[in-house]
Amino acid sequence: MKGIFTILLLFITHLHASPSLIEQGNQFLQQQKLDEAHHCFSQALTQTIQDSEQYAIGNALLNLGNMYYQQAAMEKSATIFQQLVDLFPHSSAVHHNLGLTLVELTRYDKAEKVLAHACMLKPDNPDFHVALATTQLALGNYEQGWENYEQRWQQPDKKALTFSAIRWDGIQSLRGKTILLLSEGALGDCIQFVRYAQCIKELGATVILKTLKPLTSLLSNCSYIDKIITEKEPLPATDYYTSLMSLPALMHTTIDTVPIPIPYINAEPTLIELWKNKFIDANNINIGICWQADTTNDANRPPQAQRSIPADMLAPLALLPNIKLYSLQQGAVAPPCMHDFGPTVDTANGRFMDTAAIMCNLDLVISVDTAIAHLAGALGTPTWLILPYKADWRWLTTQRTTPWYPTMHIFRKNQSEPWTTVIEKIIDKVSFFIIKKETAHEKIL
Repeated sequence: MKGIFTILLLFITHLHASPSLIEQGNQFLQQQKLDEAHHCFSQALTQTIQDSEQYAIGNALLNLGNMYYQQAAMEKSATIFQQLVDLFPHSSAVHHNLGLTLVELTRYDKAEKVLAHACMLKPDNPDFHVALATTQLALGNYEQGWENYEQRWQQPDKKALTFSAIRWDGIQSLRGKTILLLSEGALGDCIQFVRYAQCIKELGATVILKTLKPLTSLLSNCSYIDKIITEKEPLPATDYYTSLMSLPALMHTTIDTVPIPIPYINAEPTLIELWKNKFIDANNINIGICWQADTTNDANRPPQAQRSIPADMLAPLALLPNIKLYSLQQGAVAPPCMHDFGPTVDTANGRFMDTAAIMCNLDLVISVDTAIAHLAGALGTPTWLILPYKADWRWLTTQRTTPWYPTMHIFRKNQSEPWTTVIEKIIDKVSFFIIKKETAHEKIL
């Protein structure tokens, strides 16, 4: 649900009055001297008389705001875009850009108002509605958020989809019908929203899921899915189709009615027993660790939204008594403090199959925001989720729990604190549960 930054093109026919400050500002822009450029443009605005100069400065400020945004200087970017909103109050594009910047600053209430205004100014722009939707969802306003998110079907890539079936509107009866459910987004998105396939099955439908290939083995164990196909396979004949991520809107999901039939994904029983015999020690608290999210995706995020942490930060956990750490990280070398299951995990039995079985034998999973956290939550394994300051919409804004996974507890990084402070809180809580398990023999929750 990543926002699309709008580039505003302001048509200029001719620049009349003394352009020295504007020219100086543009030269600073070319030299990447952004603060100096901003000073020139702001000074020029106090002297501007003709509309052509104002539009020229508007274009320059837009470029400047975008450059600050790309450099993750969000406060400066927001200042620029607010200046542009004041200059061009009827421009939907600058409202959209300001709204996206405010979201990155986690000023969701103000961002919602600004993005709603962009939608009012240009109601036929689906990108504006999607940006507003994710902001509303982050605030827990699910009723309006899901409705606005449905506007993504008007985006070019969605409009280009062709099916012989009818897109389900949530009203037509599905009893005795076949429906194709499309997986959107990354692996974690599918794991989170595949729970709705069970709701559809209960309506009497035959459920076909089109999903990412790495999930086919794992989801084939779901009794509520009749058939799974991957992206490259031909589409079967169906009566209806929709997306997994449209089902919250079609089923009128509110913050209080999220379907939580936990677990809604199950590990293979034979694999659970296999891994239990390989590593579980009832005398220890066994904790699985995932410290790294998708590196390419993270690199494209502003620093305050990047999810990965250094693995060594979690090493102090291994120094606690009766604690054993296990790496759940795919494609990365585990530090010495963690048991590494090796490169053969999830190879012979299918992606996530061994991992799911291992999780079912653990007392706790500690993970950054990635598919591993979603899988642990879907399995019902106690999970501690580590979030950056600017987290994804699905985790809301300040909550320590989530309506999506009742066995999950959230540790959020504050804006000014380092990751080490978050890890210290985790260590303190693990220490508490060492005592709890010794006295009550309870699972960590």
